[in-house]
Amino acid sequence: MTSDAAEFVDRHRAELIQRVHTVMPIADDLLRNKMIHPEVYSNIQTANTSQDQMRELYKALKSGGPEVKSAFYRSLLKQDRYLVEDLDGPVGALGDDFNMGASSSGRPTGHLQPASDEESVGKITYYTSKHLGKGADAIVFSGYFLCDDNNKRPAAVKRIELAKQSNADREVALLLELDDNPHVVRYFCTEKDGQFIYIAIELCAASLDKCFTKEEPFDLRGLKPVMLLQQTMIGLKHLHSHEIVHRDVKPHNILLKDHTGSVTVKISDFGMSKQLADGRQSYSTRSGALGTMGWNAPEVLDESRKVNPTSAVDIFSAGCVFYYVLTRGEHPFGKPNRRAGNIEDDKYILDGLQKDKHGKVSVQLKGCVSTGEPKSRLRPGKRDE
Repeated sequence: MTSDAAEFVDRHRAELIQRVHTVMPIADDLLRNKMIHPEVYSNIQTANTSQDQMRELYKALKSGGPEVKSAFYRSLLKQDRYLVEDLDGPVGALGDDFNMGASSSGRPTGHLQPASDEESVGKITYYTSKHLGKGADAIVFSGYFLCDDNNKRPAAVKRIELAKQSNADREVALLLELDDNPHVVRYFCTEKDGQFIYIAIELCAASLDKCFTKEEPFDLRGLKPVMLLQQTMIGLKHLHSHEIVHRDVKPHNILLKDHTGSVTVKISDFGMSKQLADGRQSYSTRSGALGTMGWNAPEVLDESRKVNPTSAVDIFSAGCVFYYVLTRGEHPFGKPNRRAGNIEDDKYILDGLQKDKHGKVSVQLKGCVSTGEPKSRLRPGKRDE
C-alpha cells in the first residue's frame, strides 16, 4: 500500500502542484511526524503561493522516498479527500489503512492512521486545519486554552518558530503591558515544545478587511464607522501612552470582537511593535521591520531622512485605515502597486468621501495622511464629535 500511495504522488505531480491548497496543514503533519526537516518546512512556509509551497514540498517528497510520499498521501486524504477521489477514483482500503505514527525510536513506521486535526501543547490546543492568518515567522490557528478552572476558552493560537523566541518573548511582554484596555487583544498564555512557541490570545470574529469583501462580508452589527474609528484611536492612544509604537497598523490587524448584538474593535499583532527607550520619542529603523508596504508612513520609506520615525507613523497608517472604512475598501493613495510611490510623493486622493457626510472628517483625514511634518499629524484622542 505504501508503494500505491507513492505511485499516486508520482503520477499526479502536476495536478497536485496546481490543486492542493492545504499545503501548510499537510506540512504540519509531516513535520510533526518527522517526515520532513525543519529547513524544508521553513522553505514551504515562506513561499508566496500555494503552488510555490507545493513545489517546495514536492522536492522533499521526491527525495524522501515511498514512506514520505505515503505520509503525504494520507495527510492529503485527511485535508482534501474530494481531490484525491477526483484524481484517482473512490478511496478504499488504500486510504483507510495507513498509520502516520512514529516508532519509539522516532523513525517513521511507514503506516498512516486517521488522525484528528486537534493538537495540544500544555494548556493550549489548536486545530491544524483552521488557519486564521500567516506571517513571515508565524501561523495563527483557531483553538482554545484551558483556564485554571479547566474550562475551555476559545483562543487564537499564534505558532512561532523556536528560532524566533526573542521575537515571541518581546510580543508577549508588550501584550502583558497593554492588557488592561478593551481595544487591545488580550493575552492568555504561552506554551513551547521542541519546535515551536505557542501564544494564545483573544479570539475575534474577523479582521477589518473582511468587512468589505464581495463574498460574505462580516456584519458590523450596527457599529457605525465613526465609532469604529474612535475605538481604534482609543486603542492607539493606549499603546502610545505606554511608549509603544505598533508599526504595522492596517485593516488586517484591526480585529472585531463579536459580542451578543454588538462589535468591539481590538488592535492586534504586535510582532513588529517597538517600545521606545525611556526618555526617547523616536526609534531607529535599524532595530526592526518597516511595516506593510502601502500602509506605512513616508518617513519610514525615506532612506535619506535625518530624523528617526516616531509614534506618528501609526497615525499616518490609521488615517489610511479610516479612509478605507469610510469608503468601504478604498485607499487614499490608490491601487496597491502605486501606493508606495504615491505616499513618497504626497499624492493622496480623498474623492471617495461625501461632503455632506464627511466634511469635518475630510479635514481630519488630511491631518493624518499628509506626508509633510509628522509632528503635525492628528494625535489619538482628538476626534470628530
